[in-house]
Amino acid sequence: MLKRFLQFLLVMVLIPWIIGVTLQAMLLPPVTNFWAARYVDVENSAVSRQELLTAAEAGRRYVSGGLDEMPRSSDERIGFTDQVLSHMQDVRNVFTTVRYIVIILSLLLIAISAWLIKSEHIKLLGQALRMAAILTFGLVLLLAIFGWLNFDALFTTMHQLFFAEGSWTFAYNSLLITTYPLPFWIAMAATWAAVLVSFCLIALLVGQLLVSRTKQVAKQS
Repeated sequence: MLKRFLQFLLVMVLIPWIIGVTLQAMLLPPVTNFWAARYVDVENSAVSRQELLTAAEAGRRYVSGGLDEMPRSSDERIGFTDQVLSHMQDVRNVFTTVRYIVIILSLLLIAISAWLIKSEHIKLLGQALRMAAILTFGLVLLLAIFGWLNFDALFTTMHQLFFAEGSWTFAYNSLLITTYPLPFWIAMAATWAAVLVSFCLIALLVGQLLVSRTKQVAKQS
């Protein structure tokens, strides 16, 4: 009974852990800079392309926990206003919380996996990895279908879950929106999904190898 409970707990820990770890990929400089270079909205912006790219990197650094070096102004077309900075702080708080949760979940994963290995329940560990990978992939698939049908609705729903109403809506020609337009977020979401699916495939492969190895050992004995 205990080992089955630990297997179930491991699956429930693995799913948010995979999601949390892969979300961190969105804060990597190459990812943000790559998509910003392709999708900054120069046409509707009051500043130059280079200024938009500088703002994109400054925003990424700040959300990642870096220093506040973002362009400020009372005019939202050329700088980040107090409302924008407040929203950026909210985003930063979300990613900081996710980071702490990932650390806690990592410690749980290590403890549970170590117990299963020490108790020679390798098969249960492998099954848990496979199940977590399949369930996480299924969740991503549902989100992908939703996003493909109506990305605006998905984008709005996600913001409503994490941020106060009205705190994340800005003018189409504001520096924030022209720096991070909708196509940028679609590309970022696709990148996150690709990284997450890769993690799921790795977990599935490792899980299958552990289960197969257990079966081979059982046959030999």
